[in-house]
Amino acid sequence: MIDITNQFKDAISSAGLNQPEEIIDDGKIHRFSSSGKLRDDSGWYVLHSDGVAAGAFGCWRDGFTQNWCSKSATQMTESERDVHFKRVQAMRVQRDSEQAHRNESV
Repeated sequence: MIDITNQFKDAISSAGLNQPEEIIDDGKIHRFSSSGKLRDDSGWYVLHSDGVAAGAFGCWRDGFTQNWCSKSATQMTESERDVHFKRVQAMRVQRDSEQAHRNESV
């Protein structure tokens, strides 16, 4: 499990964002400072570690989004690909909902 969260953190760093201090893999959107500034919370991530670990992260300020998966599509079985596709769709809906809520708050 620690390996998955470390891989996910590394992907966030590789994308040019500051890593969150902690990764919570509960399938919910979590916010963090993508710039390293104390009051910045425009970074976000969501991680599911059950089955094939997958998630997404980004920065609302920059309009940046990236999906992440612990396995490439070619390494997955057909059923894993189906579950992964449905999970990515659900994450997209959750992210869009959070973004809409964030826009209403401004």
